[in-house]
Order: sequence, then structure tokens, then C-alpha cells
Amino acid sequence: MHSSKRYTIEEARDLIPSLEGWVRDLQDLSSRCHRLTAWARAMFEQGHDLGGERVKDALNDLQRWKAIKKHMAGLGLILVDLQKGQVDIPALLGGREIYLAWEMGEQDITRWHESAGQYC
Repeated sequence: MHSSKRYTIEEARDLIPSLEGWVRDLQDLSSRCHRLTAWARAMFEQGHDLGGERVKDALNDLQRWKAIKKHMAGLGLILVDLQKGQVDIPALLGGREIYLAWEMGEQDITRWHESAGQYC
């Protein structure tokens, strides 16, 4: 595991509202980045100079992305799949290191897996 923090199931459940916000923000930022990339590619192919507000906004989005990811990593949380909104939360079960598994839209944490990645 990457972090020394291990969460109880109660602590992990308390994180769900924050996880929803962080993952939603990351999904939105990712979507905006993809749209900007398509726009920039089209503009570049047409010979236009790239810059201005769109590029400034993209840089701000990138900084926001990095801040959210750094915050989550600092808490020991692992973003497994952005599209599905899957996050692993480090925990202990009977002295074994496991990950509690949460996915966007879930109201509770009902799954876990070991580092090997098999869900239980």
C-alpha cells in the first residue's frame, strides 16, 4: 500500500460525500480537457495560433486536477477508474491490508479486495 493511513469502514463511509465531489470534479475536468484537445487539434490543423482564454482555462483546469489528485493521494486514496468513478480506500481486515472499493453513485461501501485485485 502507498499510504500509512488505514481507514475503518466508518471512516471510509464518512468520505463518500467528499469522494463524490472529487470524482465528479475530475470527470468534469477530464471531459473539458478532451473537448479542448479536439478544438486545439482542429485549430492547429487550420494554421491558427493557439492561446488566449481557452488555453488559460485549460491551465487552470490542469492545476485543479493536480490539486485534487494530490489531496486524494495524501489521504491514501487511489483513483482506480475515472470513467466509472472507482476509488480504492486502504484498510485492514483481520490484520491484512485490503482496499475498500467504492464507485460513483454508490451510497455505501460493500466491496473490498486485496492488493491482488480480487473483489470479495
